[in-house]
Amino acid sequence: MNDYVDGVVGQVNIVCSAEQSDEQNFLALRRKTIGAGPCFALIEYFYGLDLPDEVFEHPAVQRLDELARELIVMWVMTLLGPSGELTK
Repeated sequence: MNDYVDGVVGQVNIVCSAEQSDEQNFLALRRKTIGAGPCFALIEYFYGLDLPDEVFEHPAVQRLDELARELIVMWVMTLLGPSGELTK
């Protein structure tokens, strides 16, 4: 969840300053703000799970989180096209 909040704050700073972000920085920020982290927390809550932090800190779970974010970013970029988000 911290990644998500940090990403949103970073995105707000860029938008407010009218700073142009290169593609690599944009994608790194987008991976944080895509919303996967909060979704995982909602899924845990919805199913009534109370998983210990050690589960989420496990390297395999961290890798799954990275892959989920990457797939979501690729899907969004495919739908909007490469310039759909980068130019906004």
